[in-house]
Amino acid sequence: MARLATGRWIIAVLAFAVIICTVAMTFGGYRLLDWRTYTAIRSVKIYPDIVDVPPEYTRHEEPSAVLLPGSTCRLVAQYAKDFYSSRVRCDNGIVGWTNEPEAFSPPIPIS
Repeated sequence: MARLATGRWIIAVLAFAVIICTVAMTFGGYRLLDWRTYTAIRSVKIYPDIVDVPPEYTRHEEPSAVLLPGSTCRLVAQYAKDFYSSRVRCDNGIVGWTNEPEAFSPPIPIS
């Protein structure tokens, strides 16, 4: 009988942990199980930090990487303040923020 009760507690704790993680990821800005891939249709600058300004104002900032056309990415997080930024994880281990959602096919959705 003790094993049956212990097994139920383990299942209850794991279910509670999954629910808490799902809520934290959903309302924390992270997308859960976003399997869609976005392909860069032109060169895209990737920045190490959140970019709040339109692309024309970031001309002089130093990007951490530049994606070449044809690179595939997945959306990891989004940030909305004055302008939308998206955090993407791309080929070759490139991870960072971009403020050019229209540079991808399909365009990164602004939510």
